[in-house]
Amino acid sequence: MTLDGETAALKAAKPKGKRKAGGGRPRKYTDEATVCLRKVWAFYDFQCGTLPAPLMRLQMPVLEGSETFGITQETAAKLI
Repeated sequence: MTLDGETAALKAAKPKGKRKAGGGRPRKYTDEATVCLRKVWAFYDFQCGTLPAPLMRLQMPVLEGSETFGITQETAAKLI
């Protein structure tokens, strides 16, 4: 990169400190629920969460009855 006719080098700053291990929010979904949610997300053509969420609530009895998604009653309760 040149600046006022002189070559300038860009350099990233070093991180200020270490990140905490294990920080962040606790998990909301189990691994089983995450797998089912990904299948439903693909079924809804990978739309953002605001569009499929109301559809999932309305269609959960149908989705739960389908063997394709593998949704149990416990998983359905978490996804709703």
